[in-house]
Amino acid sequence: MGQSSMKPRSAALAGAIWMLLAVPVQAQDQRATVAEVQELVTLLKFDKLMEASIPLMNKQMSQLMAKMVPNAKPDDLAEVNKMMGQVFQRLPAEFVKLAVPLYVENLNAEVVKGLVTFYKSPVGRSVVEKLPKLAQQGKKFGAGLGEQLAKEAFRDSRKRLREKGYQL
Repeated sequence: MGQSSMKPRSAALAGAIWMLLAVPVQAQDQRATVAEVQELVTLLKFDKLMEASIPLMNKQMSQLMAKMVPNAKPDDLAEVNKMMGQVFQRLPAEFVKLAVPLYVENLNAEVVKGLVTFYKSPVGRSVVEKLPKLAQQGKKFGAGLGEQLAKEAFRDSRKRLREKGYQL
């Protein structure tokens, strides 16, 4: 056999091997559908998770607003706080709208189906019921820790810059 007849055979063999390897990988990596992800998001009660974060967001924004405008009248701050609360009420629905495409893009059908099965189980339902409280507490701890570390980093950075001769 000449080299010219080997090239088509090699190419055909390589193509056949690729097809054998690629087809199972494609089947395993089949994207989840929007409907499958919506079921998962519903089971996870993302809307409830977001609702649980609204009071903390309102509180933080109210405090920030009071610091930004220290001479504001209490009635004016109350009005602004009410406006912010109305905006934050959109958070659960808006979050779900953003989460679904994100999950479709990053989780394959097998993973989503496994998660749906888990969250339909008694253990999964129990976890879902505890998630809002865990998320709320986690945000409080995270905010406090973040503030503490930011202060430390700022203090250490200022100290270092002073050591280098900068006037701060």
